Amino acid sequence: MTQKSPDTAVPLPAAFEPRNVRIVGPDRVDETAQIDWDDVDRSVQLHLQKLHRKLAQQWLNCRAEYGRSHGRAFPLFSHVSFDDPTGPQKLAIVAGLDFEYGVTPGTLTVRAEIVREEEGEIIFQEIAKDVPHRKAEVLAKVEELGSRLSDQHALVAAALDLSQSGVDAAT
Repeated sequence: MTQKSPDTAVPLPAAFEPRNVRIVGPDRVDETAQIDWDDVDRSVQLHLQKLHRKLAQQWLNCRAEYGRSHGRAFPLFSHVSFDDPTGPQKLAIVAGLDFEYGVTPGTLTVRAEIVREEEGEIIFQEIAKDVPHRKAEVLAKVEELGSRLSDQHALVAAALDLSQSGVDAAT
């Protein structure tokens, strides 16, 4: 089935419907269809919200912006960006979990990170390699690394230098 392009009246191919499978090599197909990355993102975001709540308990003006992205080499990077609106010259801090396809077929590398947005300076990082590319194992790793990440509120506050900004509400 073809469609007509409104601009050029040239027949267009039928709409492309991507399959949830990625070709990795000549004889190998990735198990991407086995994992619902929306579910994984929701689970990660719960941990990032815990981190945000812990920051907000002491520093009320700490601003957070949540997001996610994906690319050819990684099925998901789920993150939150923190900044101090009273100090626009300060760099934002990004915390998140990054999932990359592993070197070993059928595995992922999961990285929990806190970095300075502009500089890329790593403030906190834990890496789990060779995580089986199956939903149960991925979600278990999200719980493990996400829990550790959500406990790093003091690191984020120090990196944002919130104690010096006059927004410290815990006095």
